[in-house]
Amino acid sequence: MPANIDRGELDIYIGSQTRTLRFRTEQTMLLEKALGQDTLAFLGAGGSQIVFLVNAIFYGLQRRGQTSRKVTPTKVSDWLDNADDDNPITIDDEAVDRTQLQREILFAIARGKPGAEGRELVETLQESFMEQDQEVGADPTPLSQGSTSSPAQTI
Repeated sequence: MPANIDRGELDIYIGSQTRTLRFRTEQTMLLEKALGQDTLAFLGAGGSQIVFLVNAIFYGLQRRGQTSRKVTPTKVSDWLDNADDDNPITIDDEAVDRTQLQREILFAIARGKPGAEGRELVETLQESFMEQDQEVGADPTPLSQGSTSSPAQTI
């Protein structure tokens, strides 16, 4: 079943297979605990992109308090290291670099937040990336086109 983008899910092809990252409250909490702070604060304070990516992918693959024995941070690091032109990381069949992957994960985290908090975070990310991309002439639109008006519903 494909990822539910509006509920904080993202399908990525990494490690020779498509995997669904899910960023609901539990996964976001675990990620922020591992980073020692909110994801945007971590990256805004100059936190390492690779530390963010390894932890985000690892925790995005965790389900209901169960840690997969097959997926470890070391395994995620290997997937990132082994990605190249012959075996790229892809989202929606488009190869992405680490910066694009980071953005897509940030949008998934934002869409996984309930209600107004999620909507505001999506808008903030869009504005921030638009400003950055205008400086370099790139397209700020995320590959994973979820709704900006209705992120995850409150359960």
